[in-house]
Amino acid sequence: MQAPECLRTQCSFLPHAKLELPSYVIHVQSVQDVQAGILFARKFDIQTVVKSTGHDFNGRSTASNALLLWTQTLPNPLEVIQGYESSCGDTYDVVIVGG
Repeated sequence: MQAPECLRTQCSFLPHAKLELPSYVIHVQSVQDVQAGILFARKFDIQTVVKSTGHDFNGRSTASNALLLWTQTLPNPLEVIQGYESSCGDTYDVVIVGG
């Protein structure tokens, strides 16, 4: 998500452009913030997107009418484990939030 002054500049040059902005944003400070956001999104059937510290060139860090979980200032970084094997023998990519 760009700074507001950038959006106004883009809009003035591209008035027909569709801006993919979320309806809700949680500036995540704790694991509980993430949990509350997921519960909120599930209850109201809202798409959830995650943004860390930068842009996603494929557009996965924002979406129209979505809930954005902004993890930029999360005290403990996110840890991604690829190929985590569950106790049932299934393999998943997982994210651990907040250590």
